[in-house]
Amino acid sequence: MRTVKKIILYGLCAGVVLAAGGTLVLKLLFPTAKLRALLQEQARTRLHRTAQIGDVSLGFTGLAFERLKLSEPPDFKAGTFLYVEKATLRWRLLPLLRHAIVFKEVRLENPQLNLVREKDGSTFNISDLIAGGSRSQPTASMPLPAPAKSPWTWYVTQIHLLEGSVHLNDLSPARQSTSLNHIDLLIHDFDAARMSGELKIRELRNPYYNAQDFSTQWSLEHMDSGLAHLDGWAQLDQGPGSIENISGVAASGKSGKILFLPFELLSSLDRLGIIQLGLPNLSHWKIQSIHGSYQFKDGWMEIKNFHVASPRLSMDAQGSIHLPTEALSVNLTLDSPRLAGGAAGKMHATMHLSGTLSNPKTDLNSLRKQAFRASLQSLLQQPGAADDLNKALRKIFH
Repeated sequence: MRTVKKIILYGLCAGVVLAAGGTLVLKLLFPTAKLRALLQEQARTRLHRTAQIGDVSLGFTGLAFERLKLSEPPDFKAGTFLYVEKATLRWRLLPLLRHAIVFKEVRLENPQLNLVREKDGSTFNISDLIAGGSRSQPTASMPLPAPAKSPWTWYVTQIHLLEGSVHLNDLSPARQSTSLNHIDLLIHDFDAARMSGELKIRELRNPYYNAQDFSTQWSLEHMDSGLAHLDGWAQLDQGPGSIENISGVAASGKSGKILFLPFELLSSLDRLGIIQLGLPNLSHWKIQSIHGSYQFKDGWMEIKNFHVASPRLSMDAQGSIHLPTEALSVNLTLDSPRLAGGAAGKMHATMHLSGTLSNPKTDLNSLRKQAFRASLQSLLQQPGAADDLNKALRKIFH
């Protein structure tokens, strides 16, 4: 037994000596100035950007550098693209013998990313960094080609981003310049087919949407480019916020279009007098909280519950979306209390969304009875109610 203990002790000592010796050799082969110049050259040739780097440290099992700055193409005269106060990468050596790259930790402290959307609305200042460019969306009749096999695999134990910020300067006609502040991101057990993690954003601001204390957690596996086999779950929560322009949010992306298209539609019908639901003025819609719970199975996303709590107009949504084809079937319920001094009374309406994420369709049949009650209640309190009632009926049913 003593012999075994001695062998283990000698082995540990030898490992420490080899690691220390390897680190010393690396420092001799790659002094700070040489290593900094090498990293700057890689940024220039691979990213087409100029880099500025402070202190750099290379060890046998890791790399760390401070005060990293990347310019917009081609240099800092065009602006600063990225700043990182400190970056640390730590890896394992033994998996390399099995053709596996394993990062124990990727850590970014106080990263600040500046994004720009160009006037065309589709080009960003990161478009040149996204490999493969844009791809057509897969359909049920167009299966994705099998990915090319590689003898190397990779795995990341943990990615940790602390106190980050993202600023989007939107030069497009949408004018949705956005600021995300105090971002904490933790990703673990990450490889080409799975990922778990959590994201927290203390503050989000743009011309249409403001939010505080946004957070989301997820655990996903069987990931592929078409999302045809995706399994797992996700959950999101948000604290107080407000929506300043529903039309702008609905036009900002597919998810915004799905969730806020019904509000935009109802507001338009109410404003034009086609149906009188007594909706509150949503030019400034104050939100108390948002909660969402999702389940993924074989490429289907089930919306178990999505709830927007608001004293003026709240919403609940349940349904499912087939991610590969974007087909959806979602039920929405809208509730609005009776407004002070209003005649329309409390509103409770249900509608169904079908179609696809890109082209959702709204079923208004469930609104007809509610619209009739609200219109009737309002009209009966006015002079000439009979004539007005006939006009309202023509508006609703024609």
